[in-house]
Amino acid sequence: MRNILIIILMLVLVNIECLAQDANLNSFQGVWTWVDNSEEFTIELRLGTFEIPAILGGGTKECLVGGYKYVKNGITVIDNTNEIQLTKRSIDYPIRVLWNLTFTVRDPELRNPKGEVKLLGGSSKIVPIDDSTTIKWIITDDEEHIYSSDDEVYPSGTSLPTNIILTKVE
Repeated sequence: MRNILIIILMLVLVNIECLAQDANLNSFQGVWTWVDNSEEFTIELRLGTFEIPAILGGGTKECLVGGYKYVKNGITVIDNTNEIQLTKRSIDYPIRVLWNLTFTVRDPELRNPKGEVKLLGGSSKIVPIDDSTTIKWIITDDEEHIYSSDDEVYPSGTSLPTNIILTKVE
C-alpha cells in the first residue's frame, strides 16, 4: 500500500512539475550560506540528472544535487557536503532541486522507529531574490501523509533552518 501511495504522489508531483516553467539551474550552482548569531547553514549545489521513473515515461531531466553543512553553537550538527563528489542517483543526494526549484532534503536528525532518515520536500522551494546572489530557502514538512503504520511515522517538523535567506559565496 505504501509503495502505491508513493507512486501516486510521484505521478502527481512530476506531472505538476512538468507543467511548470523550467528555471535556469546554472545560476544556482555553487556554495550558498546563511549565518545568524550561533547558527551557520551552508549548501553546495551542482548540476545533476533526475531519473524519471519508467512508470512515468522514463528518461532524464536536468536538476541540481548537493549537500549541506549545519553548525549550531560552534558544533557541527551535520556535514554531508562530501557526498556531492560521489556519483549516484539524484534521489540519493542529501539535497535534490528540480527544474521548478522545488526540492527535497534529508534531515538525518529525524528518524522513524525503523531508523530511516526523514525526507522533507514536496513543496519545499528555493525562491530567487531580485539579484543572483541571494535565495530564500523554504522547507515544508508535507510528506508525512504517505506513511501509514506507526513504525513508518517520522517526528514532525525539521531540525534544519526552514525559512532563511542564503547568500552565494562561490
